[in-house]
Amino acid sequence: MKLDGYTIRSISDEGEYYLVKNWRKNKALWVHKDKLRQEYLFSSPAKAKQSLTSLLKVMDEYKTDKFSVFYFCGADSKLIEAL
Repeated sequence: MKLDGYTIRSISDEGEYYLVKNWRKNKALWVHKDKLRQEYLFSSPAKAKQSLTSLLKVMDEYKTDKFSVFYFCGADSKLIEAL
């Protein structure tokens, strides 16, 4: 499946994961790259960052992770911004 959208990549001691859009409703916060689906991606970098900000307000354990905004287009991905 070809992806088109933005997400947040987290790198921690546990590995590399990508933030799921609507994580409260989906009951999943992070997924591996191979599990990403179109409905998990955000329409803009700003919406992805906003979701990360909301998550960090309720989940302190992620505050030490390294985050980046990523854009997925087809089979390619591109780093947009390190946070």
